[in-house]
Amino acid sequence: MNTHLESTKEFSAIRQQQLAHLLRMFDSIDKRQTIIAAGDFNLRDKELAAIGGLPSNVQDAWIATGRRREVQYTWDMMRNDNLQCNGDEELGRQSCSGGRRQSFKPRMRFDRVLIRHSEPSSRIDVVHFGLIGLERLKPNVCFPSDHWGVITSYQIYPNS
Repeated sequence: MNTHLESTKEFSAIRQQQLAHLLRMFDSIDKRQTIIAAGDFNLRDKELAAIGGLPSNVQDAWIATGRRREVQYTWDMMRNDNLQCNGDEELGRQSCSGGRRQSFKPRMRFDRVLIRHSEPSSRIDVVHFGLIGLERLKPNVCFPSDHWGVITSYQIYPNS
């Protein structure tokens, strides 16, 4: 499943509703199936906390693979200069425009991979979370996106 939730701070309430809807969709799918949802959630950790966090049967792939700091930020303006922003830490007062250099360089973990494990027991484990798209398309040009791509690997166990 691929998703793109509403962006920017002012749409926090809508984004929380969208995430809650996605998690309800998880509940509507046969519990014997594992679900993997990935995409640009535009999600702040405090928004996830505001809706009560993830259900116990849903895993965040970055957390499940050890919270490696080098792959934490999928929107990282310290490393990715496709957009330049001027704003505060919460992105509350921001203006972004291509090509304009600013001193403030926000970093967020907007892009996520969520796994809803099957019941009674899952036969899949996430074993790696990484970032892709870290190289410029051509030397000294731009990156593929203003977000890094995410890539995950899984261990799938045969039915017993």
